[in-house]
Amino acid sequence: MYKGPYNQMEPVYNAMMQWINENGYAPTGVAYEFYYNSPMEVPESELLTKVVFPIK
Repeated sequence: MYKGPYNQMEPVYNAMMQWINENGYAPTGVAYEFYYNSPMEVPESELLTKVVFPIK
């Protein structure tokens, strides 16, 4: 779960890919993002996004 602006999510993806590689897994497709709120509802700093990588 990431909390913050959409345009600052790159470090999250990098950290997840690093963990996947370091732990012997491999991504099996595209990453998915699930948005729990909207920039129309909360400040950018409060945005919640779940990032999911299918792995094998």
